[in-house]
Amino acid sequence: DCQERIDFPDNYFDRVLAIHILEHLPNLPKALDEIKRILMPNGLFSVVIPCEGGLAYSLARQISTRRIFEKRYQQKFDWLVACEHINQPDEIISELRSRFRIIHRSFFPLVIPSVNLNLVIGLTLVNPD
Repeated sequence: DCQERIDFPDNYFDRVLAIHILEHLPNLPKALDEIKRILMPNGLFSVVIPCEGGLAYSLARQISTRRIFEKRYQQKFDWLVACEHINQPDEIISELRSRFRIIHRSFFPLVIPSVNLNLVIGLTLVNPD
């Protein structure tokens, strides 16, 4: 659990990956502080987050996951999403920028830098310390 102290020394890793993780963490600041601690100076942090709240992401969820979930479990899907994706893209990026420097940003499926038009954001960050 990266929200607690991980049993690795400071500056141990040259790269850390967080693929569809950060949106789920109740204590995102603490997790990012721990990742920063174990990442070497000039080490890379690769992140992928969903474009939660964006038009394309909401539409894709509506026609796929929501429909399947509600049919299978006979329950509303919104409560699950509210519990699962507790950190929004702008919050995550703000927390990342306060600790790391963004060196690359990409959007999928379109290259247009818009949360509304894409499903995910990919970031490569560097630990400036």
